[in-house]
Amino acid sequence: MKKVLTLLLTSCILWGSINGYSQTTPATQTKAQKEAADKAALKAKEKADKAAAKKAAADQAKADKAALKAKEKADKAAKLAAAKTKTTATTTAPKTVTTKTPKTVPPPPTVKTPPPPPVVTPTAPAVKTNPTVTAPPKPAVQTTQPINKSGDKVVGTDDKGRTIYEGPRGGQYRLSKNGNKEYIKKN
Repeated sequence: MKKVLTLLLTSCILWGSINGYSQTTPATQTKAQKEAADKAALKAKEKADKAAAKKAAADQAKADKAALKAKEKADKAAKLAAAKTKTTATTTAPKTVTTKTPKTVPPPPTVKTPPPPPVVTPTAPAVKTNPTVTAPPKPAVQTTQPINKSGDKVVGTDDKGRTIYEGPRGGQYRLSKNGNKEYIKKN
């Protein structure tokens, strides 16, 4: 009897362990299949929506392009029609011959005004000049000095007429043609 009980107990444990660790049961299989089917349907719907949106955008672009072409054609046709009517109006305009009857209009009375008295201005006696030719005076050469951007104090000028400035620490300098400071050595 011990052997039967042991055998029965082992078979129950074995059967319970097989069913307990089983990964696929009919209920879980149908649930997983439903979820997969739902995901596939959702993806298909999104794909269809994207395709529909893309197609709608392409159709809208085609419609806009067609409308633009139609507008351009209409503008060209209007210009041609205007040009044709203008040329036909000038070429087929009826020529009317009118005869004018001369009217006798008396001429307006003319009033004679006396001429203004001549203006007499005193003239200076003519001065005779020597026939020697003189050269026109040469324009004075102006030396343009560079502008001092530092705002230092002006001390004076040197022999050549350049301005001498005093720096912030007491040194004296002048500006070169390029605007650079050239310090003067103390004697």
